[in-house]
Amino acid sequence: MDLVLEKMAWKIETGEVIPCLGLAGGFMGSCTIKLCESLDQIPDFFCPFFPENLPCNCPFLATSGTVKLNLTFSEEYIMYGPGDYEQKLRLISEANPEENLACVDIKYTLINA
Repeated sequence: MDLVLEKMAWKIETGEVIPCLGLAGGFMGSCTIKLCESLDQIPDFFCPFFPENLPCNCPFLATSGTVKLNLTFSEEYIMYGPGDYEQKLRLISEANPEENLACVDIKYTLINA
């Protein structure tokens, strides 16, 4: 269970990398996360990302599906301002970090509500 989630997030207009903003509101920004440990420690943050047919624990089987999310961004994240953002996520094994087990690219727009 040596799964690691590497996340890289940046503001598209400026190329500014958003740093890891910690555990307070989940892992926002650019972070490296030991996935199985995090599932045990803060399941309320990670489990909504799992499809309904997939238990939120390790080990888990490969699957595909659609997940609809409603995210709340922390004040730390909002300080980077409204605009277009991109995030790349890569799931790897610590034993073989060169091999991608999963990849996700996300583009989103942060607006003032």
